Amino acid sequence: MINSVLDSQLVYAISALCVPPTTIMEIDKRRRAFLWAGEANISSAKCLVAWEKCYTTKDLGGLGIKDFATQNICLLLKLIHKLHCSQNSAWEAWVRANTNFATLQGHLQGNRWETLRSILPLYKALTTVEIKDGAATSFWNDVWYMDEALADKLPALYSHCTKKDASVRDVILSQLNDAFVPRLTSQASSQLQQLQEIVAQTTLETGNNIRKSQFDCGNGRLDSTSIYKLLKAKQNPVDPMSDFIWGKCSPPRVQFFMWLASKGRLQCRANLFKKRIVTTPACEVCQGTEETTDHILLHCPFARGFWNALGLLIDDGLTVHGMQSLPRIQNIPAKQFSSFLALCCWQLWKRRNALIFRNENLPLRQVLHAYALDAAAWRPRSKKKEKEINTAWCSYLQSMLNQNH
Repeated sequence: MINSVLDSQLVYAISALCVPPTTIMEIDKRRRAFLWAGEANISSAKCLVAWEKCYTTKDLGGLGIKDFATQNICLLLKLIHKLHCSQNSAWEAWVRANTNFATLQGHLQGNRWETLRSILPLYKALTTVEIKDGAATSFWNDVWYMDEALADKLPALYSHCTKKDASVRDVILSQLNDAFVPRLTSQASSQLQQLQEIVAQTTLETGNNIRKSQFDCGNGRLDSTSIYKLLKAKQNPVDPMSDFIWGKCSPPRVQFFMWLASKGRLQCRANLFKKRIVTTPACEVCQGTEETTDHILLHCPFARGFWNALGLLIDDGLTVHGMQSLPRIQNIPAKQFSSFLALCCWQLWKRRNALIFRNENLPLRQVLHAYALDAAAWRPRSKKKEKEINTAWCSYLQSMLNQNH
């Protein structure tokens, strides 16, 4: 709901404008309140998971809510790409007339242009250039020779350069030595010889330079979605639970429940005790061990009996975050097995809530029966080729019910 409704209302605006950090904070405040309470405002005590985790992508262990600041950057990169790739555009002609096109420095001022200049190095890192007239390409910072910017290829020489904003055209048509300080180190002198060879091999042609990128969708369009995923994935490991939680046919509310469970953030008594909402963290089902997420779903005596009835033995050290390592039940297909386990956890959670809030102590057979009904209800969510998987679930559950008659 947040991604498809709340965020989509602002996409047009953030595609053209830089959103101030204070505005993003206010938007995030409303999105956070809607997620955890469905209201306009919320206290931090009701937020079960840190907001930074919520706007991490699902494959990295987050909830997949859009990071507005990063999305804003990605959409503005599309604006720069359109500027470089548009054909006979009046806007492009106007920008060329008022700026150094290679750096966007010039007469155009304001927060929007300052932002575009600040993200220009990122755009240059994502693109390569096929040289034509060389006027709109940075000599040092664009990737136009081989597969590396000259500033990175010749760092010692670059540190002695006095015209770091020069375009390829400016350097080719001028005296190369005039672009550096009079005295060069031995390493810079060696790199200057390399640069002279590069310049000698470069010829200019009539026409605009051609920008290329692995994120180019054609017709001057940039794949901002892939760039967003790239930026979010930087230095973050992939969460092994992501496919287990999100990649199957479970309903969204069950996926959200499993995500909270994998983070240990369900409203169990151990967490409520830390918030001083309850006076003891003891499990109300077994009246013994501390009621954590792992205890409710895996280690409580009723939970162990439930798993045993389904043919699964739960080790003492198993956690919800490690459930993807559980061996598959022989009669359950490997595909969608994670959804089968998610439904197990969902039934245990509902049974625990029924006991606490309605004083309903449901027996094992009734929980298994509810499991079978939910499994049948999930059948329409499966792809046509995978409906036989759901049939296998129901057949297996019926056999378990017969054994526990």
